[in-house]
Amino acid sequence: MYSIPSAPTPPASKPTYDEIIAAYLHQVHSVNITPVSTSTGPSRATNALMGLAGGPLATGINAALTHQTKGAALQEWTTWKIFAIQKPDFQDFMKNHIQEFDALISDYDERLAIYREKMRSPEVIAAIKLKEKRDRESTVTFLGFIGLILATALLIIIIAG
Repeated sequence: MYSIPSAPTPPASKPTYDEIIAAYLHQVHSVNITPVSTSTGPSRATNALMGLAGGPLATGINAALTHQTKGAALQEWTTWKIFAIQKPDFQDFMKNHIQEFDALISDYDERLAIYREKMRSPEVIAAIKLKEKRDRESTVTFLGFIGLILATALLIIIIAG
């Protein structure tokens, strides 16, 4: 029997500019930092929980602390980002990083084309039809078994009743 091939796994999404900067800092300068979004406010869920737990005062304190913490992280990220962008080897690193991703996409496209070709072969089509037939038979058997159990339970209820 012929086996059904598995679809190739696509590569992760294209890296963002900030992700490339973080990779550059990590690989070239041994700096471990995560990009920070520009949103420095607390989440709505956190505010709702603080409002329930301690009222408006707790919500206000939470907002202030969140702004302070996220603001400091944003300032640190911005400093490292400027540091990385100003380095002469950053542009080459970024080009290489993007080329590596493009190569992954190209490889995936080739593997996907091979997969699609295999899926059109008569052997695979026959294997798929056989699997579908077995799945249908399993479903019918299972439903028949469930029907038998229900009929038995109904019979017991009628006899006992």
